[in-house]
Amino acid sequence: MMAWRCLQTSPTQQGWPNNISPRLPYRRPFYHRHTGNNIHAIKATAGSVEQLRDWIEEHGGYVHPHITLSSSPSFRCRGVVTTEDIDEELVSREPLLLVPEELSISTVLAKEKLAPILKAANLPSLEELDAVLPLALFLAHEQNKGQGSFWQPYLGLLPEQPGCAWLMHPEELTQALQQVKQLVGAEAQDWDSKVQDAKDAVNFQANAMATAYGKELNVSADDVLWGMGQVLSRCFGQEPDLAMLPFTDLCNHSSHAMAPNSYMGIEDNRLFVFVSSIWDNEPRPLAAGDELFISYMAATPPLTAFLNLGFVPEELLAHKLG
Repeated sequence: MMAWRCLQTSPTQQGWPNNISPRLPYRRPFYHRHTGNNIHAIKATAGSVEQLRDWIEEHGGYVHPHITLSSSPSFRCRGVVTTEDIDEELVSREPLLLVPEELSISTVLAKEKLAPILKAANLPSLEELDAVLPLALFLAHEQNKGQGSFWQPYLGLLPEQPGCAWLMHPEELTQALQQVKQLVGAEAQDWDSKVQDAKDAVNFQANAMATAYGKELNVSADDVLWGMGQVLSRCFGQEPDLAMLPFTDLCNHSSHAMAPNSYMGIEDNRLFVFVSSIWDNEPRPLAAGDELFISYMAATPPLTAFLNLGFVPEELLAHKLG
């Protein structure tokens, strides 16, 4: 069974502008593969990755010792890559990543954790808000705790600037729009204004949340905006409950890969999310420097993908390029 389903296209939730609803957890894919063992890139993030690995394993999970997070300048983004070969026999019989569900951060959990603080301060409940906002607020709150947060090993690896189009700097956005207009065609000609509309809308939401809850939770509008970007670009689930899955959501997308799955332990009934190396439904051996992908098994309009992710996944363009 699936622990979390990828976000499916759904009607815009009340309070969200068109195309800025939590629909799709795509992250930036790699458009070229790494060759060789890029040990310099691995060393750049090894300390944080090891902390995350230790944290997961201390709570009963497993991270294969030959996978890590690379931030090499040779890549378009970070991704989960191998440091040594992993053969077909191994990927056929066991997952490479196994994460206990209790390490995830969900909307339900966010509301439960924040409720006592808000009640003590006589502040409005989060119960009636869309799933994105309480989760974004909680992420910002926990991030600002630094080492004091239970989730710090995971939060410390999240990017400072999510890839959402509405968070891009002007020059970066101009370049991204030029590229996507060439791929999408006439449909994308008015996306400049769509991005500005989205930026205005999310900034309004972030300012409203910071005004209402910022003092008690020690978060600014920029903090909430960061949280919203993380949720919209990387969460799993669907309304009314979304979730961030540590390490799992560091994997990039490929339509050839397998979606994260889950199983329940026989002895203790604990739920785990796992990632296996599967390519076109077959076990995929990995050479040193190869990337471990997952599939998000979701579909969304190209504009929604661009707004939330900063690019349009290739499979959404297949009908245009085919």
